[in-house]
Amino acid sequence: MLDRRGWDEQFAVFAREYHAARYDVRSLGASSLPQAAFSHSDDLAALLDALVIDAAVLVGHSFAGD
Repeated sequence: MLDRRGWDEQFAVFAREYHAARYDVRSLGASSLPQAAFSHSDDLAALLDALVIDAAVLVGHSFAGD
């Protein structure tokens, strides 16, 4: 799985100690298919803003880890 479900075990551990969040990038998991040009980094910034997260440590895999 290349969506948020791939982090189930790690997320459970992280959430015990930290304010943890995960999400599906566009076209993966429960997210919608892109209808126009978009930016993964802009999507992430919007999510962090919506969750009122001013600073974060990011963990990713595959292209999300680049």
